[in-house]
Amino acid sequence: MKEKFEYNLPIRMTVQSHHKILVVYHWHKNFEFIKVLSGKVLVRLDGHNFIGHKNDIIFVPCKKLHGIESLDDDAAILGIVVERKYISSLLEAYETKRQVDYLLDNKQVDHVYDMNHELWHKVNQSVENMYKIYMEKDLLYELALKEQLFKVMREIFLYHHKSLSVDRLSGEELLLIEPAINYMMLHYQEKITVENLSQAVNMSSSHFSRLFKKVTDQTPMNYLLDIRMKEAMKLLRDSHESITSVAFDCGFKSIGYFTKTFTAYVGVPPRAYRKQVT
Repeated sequence: MKEKFEYNLPIRMTVQSHHKILVVYHWHKNFEFIKVLSGKVLVRLDGHNFIGHKNDIIFVPCKKLHGIESLDDDAAILGIVVERKYISSLLEAYETKRQVDYLLDNKQVDHVYDMNHELWHKVNQSVENMYKIYMEKDLLYELALKEQLFKVMREIFLYHHKSLSVDRLSGEELLLIEPAINYMMLHYQEKITVENLSQAVNMSSSHFSRLFKKVTDQTPMNYLLDIRMKEAMKLLRDSHESITSVAFDCGFKSIGYFTKTFTAYVGVPPRAYRKQVT
């Protein structure tokens, strides 16, 4: 889902309430903090479902599918969406940029900070401060927003630093599989096999599959499915193509298989999803 940002400020904040679907299942290139203000909600994040309670804070990394449904009549959430390129543009040191990129893409980072989490008080304080600053818009408020944003990101990174294992090897391994990822992005409409991908990086199929899983935490075919599903969601939202055309444009040769796969991936059939987002 495309986020609209106020003026030239690459941060958007909204409060959602009084709807069954508070956040339609979608993805974007930005990252996000979501705080449950009241009630209980069902959180769907990157294929996992869990219950969010009042004061829980959910961190949504870049390009991760996510959606939220209310489970109580009084359920409400605060969403803070930040453009990824905004963060990158403010960083000068290469090593710092790489560490931040790794943080925003990594599945090992905790996605939920409840009141029992060691980081909750620090994350909550920054979220509350950002919302207050955003709403009041005092003189030079953008500088205050940047301060709070970098503060909370640094706290999250320091907390996960050891488990993230950001080292030179991980960067080199990512470069090794990058041609295969580029191949998927360019040819997802076509039939793609592990053999095609391993040839693109000059590796045996078994070695490539092990390395790909180590770096991305996904098999090559699941990664390809992510690309196809996200493109299908984009076409269903932004175009008037028929469901059949969307299926073929995303590399599916059978409308039945596409519908079954899409429903399992998103939670609703393609036609129902289109109604939700348009």
